[in-house]
Amino acid sequence: MITNDPIVLSESPTLESSAINDALNGGEGTAAYTNHSGIAVIGNYRWIRERNAALIVEINEGDGALPARRLAMDVAVMVILFSIMLVIVVTSWPGGSLLPWRALTQTVTTFQRGLQCLGPILSGR
Repeated sequence: MITNDPIVLSESPTLESSAINDALNGGEGTAAYTNHSGIAVIGNYRWIRERNAALIVEINEGDGALPARRLAMDVAVMVILFSIMLVIVVTSWPGGSLLPWRALTQTVTTFQRGLQCLGPILSGR
């Protein structure tokens, strides 16, 4: 518990952090900071006037970021799996959904060789 009561303060060690200092000045908020033990934390603090004390809740920065990292990995895996499934579906589609791309590739290859295309390219639609 953090307080500005002179009796309690005279009997306890001095604790310093940006959250403690801000809370003792009547502030409240959430921030990432280094706590009084020198550990990087994400904390929420607020001054409770009725109790003449501050309430400070902290979580280690690494532990606080773990759900976000897990979500990012889950999204990456889903995107990769979806991409693989899409490639499989498109390449194995009956009737050749790749037919226009194959025709375009053939035309570009023909032009690169310096030959003229003799007719229109039909996409099969």
